[in-house]
Amino acid sequence: MSSATANPLPKNLLLFIVSTLSISYELLIAKTLVTFTDNVPLWKSITIAVYIAGLGWGTFRAFQLPHGRRIENLFRVELALSTLGAMVVPVLLFGHIWYRITLYPLADFIDFFGLRPLDVFCILAQFPTLLLGYLSGHELPLIDAESSEKEKLKKVSRWLVTMNLGALTGTLLLTALFKTQLSLATCGMFLASVNALLALYIWKTTKLSSTWPRLAGAALCFSVLVSVGVFSERLTQFSAQNFFYNHISWRVHPDSTVEMTGPQKGLGLIDFLLKKPEILRIRSDYQIIEWVPDDGSTGGHRLYLNRHFQLSTQDEANYHQAMTLAPLSQHGLQPRSALILGGGDGLLARDLLKLRPFGLQKIKLVELDEMVLHFAKTHPPLKELNEAALESPHVETVSADAFLYARLSKEKWDFILLDFPYPYSTDVFKLYTKEFYGQIFERLNPGGVVVLDFPFEARASKGGKRDLRSIICSTLQAAGFQNIIPYRGKEESFVSAQRFTHSAQAESEKTTSTSALESYIEEKNLFFRREACTPTKELVNNIFRPTLFAIQDPTF
Repeated sequence: MSSATANPLPKNLLLFIVSTLSISYELLIAKTLVTFTDNVPLWKSITIAVYIAGLGWGTFRAFQLPHGRRIENLFRVELALSTLGAMVVPVLLFGHIWYRITLYPLADFIDFFGLRPLDVFCILAQFPTLLLGYLSGHELPLIDAESSEKEKLKKVSRWLVTMNLGALTGTLLLTALFKTQLSLATCGMFLASVNALLALYIWKTTKLSSTWPRLAGAALCFSVLVSVGVFSERLTQFSAQNFFYNHISWRVHPDSTVEMTGPQKGLGLIDFLLKKPEILRIRSDYQIIEWVPDDGSTGGHRLYLNRHFQLSTQDEANYHQAMTLAPLSQHGLQPRSALILGGGDGLLARDLLKLRPFGLQKIKLVELDEMVLHFAKTHPPLKELNEAALESPHVETVSADAFLYARLSKEKWDFILLDFPYPYSTDVFKLYTKEFYGQIFERLNPGGVVVLDFPFEARASKGGKRDLRSIICSTLQAAGFQNIIPYRGKEESFVSAQRFTHSAQAESEKTTSTSALESYIEEKNLFFRREACTPTKELVNNIFRPTLFAIQDPTF
């Protein structure tokens, strides 16, 4: 084998490229694992830490390799990085499919020393992360192994500038790739192709001999790249279909026996998934929007944001009527203006438009993700469901952050509806705090009402359940609200609260239009049941002293 070093490698350019790829792989793996877990900050941080540990380990090992075989070793590393880089996302996708059909069904029965089955999967997923970081750690020492220690000290500042520029470029590159609708596996294949080109460049410019091991390694790398390129989109679809369709189901027979089926396993899994409708996946700047068509067993189409459930066409009417009409009935409110924060699907706006004959004149909807608004306006099944409410001249839509909008806006409203995802992540947590509710309080007219949906019981950090009503009620009361009413609809739970309690005089001043609104609500035959709560100062949830935390989504 030859280790000739003719045509010296352009070290600064190589350093820039490998730095770009290194940060890109790190972010790609973290982004992939974020798709699988409801605890984004924890596993994103752990994944990045494991990758950095792999970098350190790889750098240490690289300095122990013979300097005379630097080019040959660098060629091997680039070839290995290309192969593993192309495979890492498919490996994680296959791993998650395995988790969903083996560990996930046992989530309520098994506790691995305080770890959930999802935690076990995420821990196992760190092994390919560590290996990829280990290989990336070899690159810098091998690129500049021939320099003396004195020369290296002189080059430190230039190295740091080059590496930081590479890291910045990698971050921007992955951001640009994530903005496309390419799958994560395809993004990984794109990065791996650059490593393959580096390996080819090293092979040709340094005149390494074409031995059988090198040819076999190159053939393996090429085969992996082609395979990932051909099957990445299908594999991504299989992973999503397995998540949403392949689960345990129960059927109760007339003789009271219970039949349990699923999840589908083994060789029949591919045939099972091929028969399922394809899931529409759209990646926005904030989240992944997934429209899950009815497969004949769910009874309706479903919408998910970052795999958290948002609505089902089968029973969304119960939810939205309970959120719009029940507070008006309970608080005796006849709103002339309404503000929706969240609710980008347009379904709350649809139901509020039906209140225009009863005096409602102004409706504004503030949604963070402009892509959700676009989807609700253009996706035929959802547009039909929301009755094109977002295109109504009586509904004003704004793409903005609800927290900042409530803080900066000066408008006042009679009725405010908070339709947010549950606080599974730190990004959403701030929308359930005393600080935010205080801003909502300031945006209400006297006598105005706010309503939000919230799970009164949710899975806690160790799989138990906690009653969360008192936390929400305590936080609303601390923000200045009175007449706080927790209540349940047919399937969801809500809390409504008023800026002040209606007096007897206000009750006596109800207009004929208000009576007409009451008749309209009665005709809907709504089901809702009030529940009790006991607000206390100790349970107030705020940004600096949170009491609402460790809520987990059982979907994961």
